[in-house]
Amino acid sequence: MVVPPELFLTGVFMGLFGAALFGFSNVVYKSQSNEIQPIAINTYKMWIALPVMAGIVLLLLYPTGFNVPLSAVPFLAASIIIGAGVGDLLYLTSQSRIGVSRAFPIAMTFPIITYFFSILFLGEALLLTRFAGVILAIVGISIITREQARQHKKVPEHTEGLSQRRVHLIGVLFAILAALSWASATVILQVGLVGTDPIDSNLIRILIGSLFLLPLFLIARRQGMPMPTKRATKYVVIAGFFGMGIGSILYVNAVFFTGAAVTSVIASTAPLFALPLTIVFLKERVTLLILLGTILTISGVWLVVLGF
Repeated sequence: MVVPPELFLTGVFMGLFGAALFGFSNVVYKSQSNEIQPIAINTYKMWIALPVMAGIVLLLLYPTGFNVPLSAVPFLAASIIIGAGVGDLLYLTSQSRIGVSRAFPIAMTFPIITYFFSILFLGEALLLTRFAGVILAIVGISIITREQARQHKKVPEHTEGLSQRRVHLIGVLFAILAALSWASATVILQVGLVGTDPIDSNLIRILIGSLFLLPLFLIARRQGMPMPTKRATKYVVIAGFFGMGIGSILYVNAVFFTGAAVTSVIASTAPLFALPLTIVFLKERVTLLILLGTILTISGVWLVVLGF
């Protein structure tokens, strides 16, 4: 599908707004990490997004029915299960094993993988300036995240009974698998959106994702996962409403209008938008490295969007 320039820019702005919502919600998730486990965060944010999407599709925008062919459903299902169901959980687990300063730069290679997948499977042209933009954006975001992690100096949890070498290897492997999962999911989503309405499609994605996470949550509870505190639940539900409920709509529309490769880079900038909140609420300092990372990220996104 050839997208007019004005719709392409609309998709870019939707992607940036969605990245901002994802970034803000992740600050909330991080602030509650001592009171709620990764699987519970993943599940709760999906569950709160389901009624949001159902309300938008059934009550506000599309009372006449869905515009999603059956042939698209397997791709939409795969995109949410592989991306939000498996990929997010792999990353959160990796982060708890080796810390965000190591896990995030590895996982954030997913825009590069997405770009190559788009070239291989979707016939996208290889543009050197766009590829350079992808690299700049990844380096910039990685610098920001590593500097934030250095300031907090958080020790990875859940390492009892495991050698440090084994913990490190597991964490690195999970981060690599998370990158592959996110890249695959984004490319599969682009295929699933062909000939569909992106908002209708997102309802199907969220519904399937909610059903997929239900047994995982119940298994985790049976294995001893504590229930989140009321305080953590409240904050995660609110953050999930904006981050997954509204943010997923913007993300799907961004893929629809700009394609998987561009959207993956835009989505990776979420920590940049979260930076003001981390400075105000988590008391992080603005250092020269953070400023450098910000400049590199903005420059990279600009090159990707221009794509000349």
